[in-house]
Amino acid sequence: MKIFHATIFLLFTFHSLAQTPQIQSLKSAKTDIERAESNEELRIEMRSLIEGFTNFEETEDFMDAWPFGLAQAGEGEETVVVITWNYETSTRVQVYSGFVIFKNEGEMVWTELIQDSRESINDETRSYRSDDWTGCIYYDMVVTHAMDSPVYTLLGWDGADGKVTRKVIETLIVSNGTVRIGVPFIENEKGLKKRHVLEYADILQVTLGFDENGGRIVFDHLAPNDPTLKDQTQFYGPTLQYDAYVWEDGVWRAHYGVELKNEHEKGRKKQYIDPNPNRTSPSQKRK
Repeated sequence: MKIFHATIFLLFTFHSLAQTPQIQSLKSAKTDIERAESNEELRIEMRSLIEGFTNFEETEDFMDAWPFGLAQAGEGEETVVVITWNYETSTRVQVYSGFVIFKNEGEMVWTELIQDSRESINDETRSYRSDDWTGCIYYDMVVTHAMDSPVYTLLGWDGADGKVTRKVIETLIVSNGTVRIGVPFIENEKGLKKRHVLEYADILQVTLGFDENGGRIVFDHLAPNDPTLKDQTQFYGPTLQYDAYVWEDGVWRAHYGVELKNEHEKGRKKQYIDPNPNRTSPSQKRK
């Protein structure tokens, strides 16, 4: 009987989650002080809620109710769930929070993602721990394997500032109960990198998604609207060409100028669309 009541309580909690005072307070906050206070209250509430998870079936109910960024990949003991959210300050600085839920030695555990504003998501050579994370809203994730060990590849959105927005491909591994973000499994013309960042004009939309049928990560090829503006990413945007990463020989290997099938053709399972970020609200709908 106790188990029955506990289950009903959890389901009620999940399905009413979007209406909790902490989330509503974060969405309606008018000042940076109010946003910071509401965000801390939400972090405390999330720690308490996640601590109560006993299996990944419960996280599936949670996923249906969570109104911000969420990504899941893997099966059984390899399942990983990444929960993220953000708020934007009056100066358009993005403040991110998050949690990673996984299994360690058969037990369901979690670690909190702590943003370190001194670190840069643009650094493609750095690995980060969960406590010096650069911050991002993750909206999709895929698992591959290297040497029989799972490699989780996250697709994310970073609001950056009023000039540029970013999309990011970022790898994650779990080893001995420790999360590492940014592992060298991405290979392009620059060599082996730990993440790939697309930075472009703030007013534009750029696509980044996983093509399940093709087994590849597909994204817009970016370039400035004038060749003289090279390296000034606030003038970058889609060229109507696409590039991709394909998992080959244990790495994501770059392929340039790939062709995409029409979304109505067989084999195209998803449109490659923006996760619909709302730049004036902390809400970030998952893809």
